[in-house]
Amino acid sequence: MGYRSDVVLVAVFANAEQHDEVMSVYRMDPNVQKHGLEAAWRRVDFNKGEVARIYEGNNVKWYESYEDVQALCRLASLLADFHEDRKFDYAWGEGRVGEEEADIVYDVTSGSTDRSEDLRDIIYDGLRIERRVYVGF
Repeated sequence: MGYRSDVVLVAVFANAEQHDEVMSVYRMDPNVQKHGLEAAWRRVDFNKGEVARIYEGNNVKWYESYEDVQALCRLASLLADFHEDRKFDYAWGEGRVGEEEADIVYDVTSGSTDRSEDLRDIIYDGLRIERRVYVGF
């Protein structure tokens, strides 16, 4: 049993070459390999050459101490490292809704350049948390 959450993680890269380079490092992470997490990310190519990787998990146990959660979030730290070391532009977004009403996380970050801010706008345009009430009778 345990506490469950719905989670979306989004990584946006400036171009396919940078995507491929970062993802080649990501896939070498032992916990990414152990939990088969590269396949958990869906790839989206945009018209202007940007590339996104999206993870969607429904009803998952999302504890920061879990290896698989750490490995999924490893992509965010890799993006920041590549931005600092190689000047890659990037954006990262996280949306999470837990079982408790107040347990909502919506966080979007990016590199410090104008291009990274443009990539951040892609996330703002495509990732939202909505609360709805549905009545079906």
